[in-house]
Amino acid sequence: MSARSEPDLGGSGSGGGDGLGGTGAGCGGGPDGPGPGGLGPGGVGPPVGWRRRRRYTAGLLLGLAGLIDILAGISAVPDRYVDISDEGLHHLDLTGWGWLRILVGALAVVVGLAVAIDRRITTALAVGVAVAGIVVGVLLLPYHPLGAPLSAGLAVAAIWLLLRPGPAGR
Repeated sequence: MSARSEPDLGGSGSGGGDGLGGTGAGCGGGPDGPGPGGLGPGGVGPPVGWRRRRRYTAGLLLGLAGLIDILAGISAVPDRYVDISDEGLHHLDLTGWGWLRILVGALAVVVGLAVAIDRRITTALAVGVAVAGIVVGVLLLPYHPLGAPLSAGLAVAAIWLLLRPGPAGR
């Protein structure tokens, strides 16, 4: 027998009484609750709120990208662009592209808000809308050289936050 032979009957102290070696109620966490310091069960693994914070941040970035798309689309609806080449003047009407950009931007704002629901379908919708916004932004890059890359960069960051696997542990 060792010097410490008293049994732990589910109270506090090392062992915790749950058979998981120190992850019981006396150690600040259990098999289904947060551990000490806000970490996962037993003080091991990713922090408890890391996934929620990343989804909220991704939703915010996607909403900002959508707002930029809406503003750029509004600016493109009434404008007519003129292209000067060797063949002469060409009048370009981007009204349809402007309305498309407004539609994609409005969808991005709505889906950016819906990402907070934390459902798998909202992640898929967010990635789809973000990719659509990136494609439309790249197609209109010559006409909106500031708004298109900014919106695309925010959408890429939102996709990265949504699809990145969680931290391996601390």
